[in-house]
Amino acid sequence: MGLYLCVMDPDTDEEFDGFEVGTYTYFNVIRDTVINRLGRKLKSKLSLFLDHPDSDGQWRTEDLVPLRAEIALIRSALEVLPTALLLTEDWYLGAFAKVKRSNLYDCVVTVDAEPFFDRLDRLCDVGITQGKPILFQ
Repeated sequence: MGLYLCVMDPDTDEEFDGFEVGTYTYFNVIRDTVINRLGRKLKSKLSLFLDHPDSDGQWRTEDLVPLRAEIALIRSALEVLPTALLLTEDWYLGAFAKVKRSNLYDCVVTVDAEPFFDRLDRLCDVGITQGKPILFQ
C-alpha cells in the first residue's frame, strides 16, 4: 500500500495537487535517513516532518510554513552527503535509476522519480496558496 500526499478541497473533493510518495515503509526510511544522517540533535528542529504519523492524517495549513523551513534545513544537510541507495523495492530502484544523483538529497525520490523534498515543498506552497492542509492518504 502506498502513501499519497495531496492538497484538496474537502467540500468538493477537488484535488489541487498531490503525489505518490511510495510505500509507507519508504516514508519511514526517509525519516530514519534524516535522523541517522543529520543526527538526533536536529530532531527537535524537524518535529513536523519527523513526528507526524505515516497513516491517515494531515499537516494543518498553519504547519505548512514551518514545514517548508524544515524542508530547507533537510535539503541543506542532505546536499553535502554522499549518495546512497535507500530501498531495494523494485519501484524505488526504477525511480532511482531515472535521476541524476550527486548527493543524498537526490536519492530521496518519489514514485515518479521526482526529488521527494522538492515535491513536498511545492505541495506546501499549494496548501498555503489554497488555504488547505496536506492530507495523508
